[in-house]
Amino acid sequence: ALKGVAANLGLSAIARHAGELHEALRGDDTQQQSIILNELKKSMTETLEIIRSIPGSSNESQVPCPEMHRETLLNKLYELENALRESDFTSTAIFNEIKPFLRVPPQLLLQLETDVSRFQFTQAIETLAQIKTAVHNCDMGGS
Repeated sequence: ALKGVAANLGLSAIARHAGELHEALRGDDTQQQSIILNELKKSMTETLEIIRSIPGSSNESQVPCPEMHRETLLNKLYELENALRESDFTSTAIFNEIKPFLRVPPQLLLQLETDVSRFQFTQAIETLAQIKTAVHNCDMGGS
């Protein structure tokens, strides 16, 4: 699906890497799969950077704030961090509870979701630290 969507949008590098990954996943060479996956991630990151550089496509200076009260969200983020530190599998449920309220850069949200779903707790804690910083720096306006 990713290959087709990327091709339809003219994102040839992403389409190529997605196709290569699809083929690699049919085999059992996990090292090659990992290499191709990293190339796909790099292509996707580069594409997002290009899109964000287009005037009017994003406003990095104003991070949209969560709909949940910031203090409540921060408490949940600390709860998630504690669960991750304890390698507690309830971290998945906590993440799923707060995910709709996290208005952070998409690559951070995707990275945290991937880390939590794969039970990569150490990496998830590092990503979560970046998300907490974004929430702390969020201008809450009247909230």
